[in-house]
Amino acid sequence: MAEVLVAEAAPSHQALAQFVLGTQGGHTVRFAGSAGTVLEEVESASPDLLLLEASLADRCGLDLCRQLRRKVSVPIL
Repeated sequence: MAEVLVAEAAPSHQALAQFVLGTQGGHTVRFAGSAGTVLEEVESASPDLLLLEASLADRCGLDLCRQLRRKVSVPIL
């Protein structure tokens, strides 16, 4: 199965993503609650998919998406 990085800080949303993608879908799910953590995880873990919240607490998700696109080719939703 795929490794999915979910950029989401809210515990309730993390729990839902873990249930749907991990428990029901069988994927490995990792979480990042800040833009800095997202950058570290993408570079070190090379996930198969990134689910990126449009508005992270410390940075605009769209700006982060543009920065990631220059560095990596991971699919981003």
